[in-house]
Amino acid sequence: MNGAWRRTRIVLAVLLVAALALGLSLALPGCGSKYQGTASLRAGVEKDLNELSPYYVARGQGYFTSDGLKIDQSFYTAGALAIPDLVAGKVDVAFASDYATVSKIFNNNNKLRVLASVSLTNINTFVGLRNHGISKPADLRGKTIAVSRGTAGEYGLGRFLANNDIPLSQVQIINTAPDQVPAALASGRIDAAVTWTPFLFEIEKQQGSNLIEWPETSVPDWYFLAVSTTDAIARKRDALVRLLDGLNRAEALINGSPAKAKATVAGQTTLPVSYISTKWKTSIFRLALPQELVTAMEQEARWEIDNGLTQTTAVPDYLDYMDASILKAVDPAAVEIYR
Repeated sequence: MNGAWRRTRIVLAVLLVAALALGLSLALPGCGSKYQGTASLRAGVEKDLNELSPYYVARGQGYFTSDGLKIDQSFYTAGALAIPDLVAGKVDVAFASDYATVSKIFNNNNKLRVLASVSLTNINTFVGLRNHGISKPADLRGKTIAVSRGTAGEYGLGRFLANNDIPLSQVQIINTAPDQVPAALASGRIDAAVTWTPFLFEIEKQQGSNLIEWPETSVPDWYFLAVSTTDAIARKRDALVRLLDGLNRAEALINGSPAKAKATVAGQTTLPVSYISTKWKTSIFRLALPQELVTAMEQEARWEIDNGLTQTTAVPDYLDYMDASILKAVDPAAVEIYR
């Protein structure tokens, strides 16, 4: 009798511990998952890019894996280069600027859909070589400038020159792959360039005091987007919801514990915390679909049309290229677009 009672007490104790453990796991944030089973996603990602800090935070903090999401990464030197693979079905989601997305939509990529804006930043930095006679923007007249066509740098260059009263006809533009810009500057083949992290970081280390820099704008106004296709959304809706959920949690950490978030980004990239801190001063990390994004894309489209960069003569209705259903499943209040 006593032996049976002891065995019963042991079983009850084990069950109590298990119940407490289950309750604790449900109470603690990040423990357990609201999703059933696992999901997988192929993502086109720019490596070491400040604008993708929420992605690096979510990956480094395990937000994706805790929700059963496995992400296979393909790295690109520009979001504009990831979008063709997205359209071809080689990746399920790509991260790219609003301008890169506008340019690709003009190329008859009617399957593209914007899921959300991940960040609002001023991506581009304009750099010039002092030993090439450049000390102020006006000195860019007659100079050779490297830019990656189809990226945010292309539109940024046009805006920067216009703001400084320099016609496009007064500079020589050389189409240069983003990762080739540091070498082109080092060789002296070009006088100036439009660039961004991580290539800017490499150029700064390379050129030192010989480099002069200007931010394209004084306020963050470039949207960095999570973009998918109608095909991928149909096949991978659950996985895409988990992706945005992880990015949303990362945003909360960035805003609530910036030091921890910066350390996480540094651990996922080659960028030091000091450099990340500088870049975050002109960055807003917010997962949303704002109405202002539509306006920005319309302005970029008009610029492309006016400068003969597309054969299309009408600005598309970019609301047709937004799929708000994925973000609504994560945070309905973050969907701010309307017709």
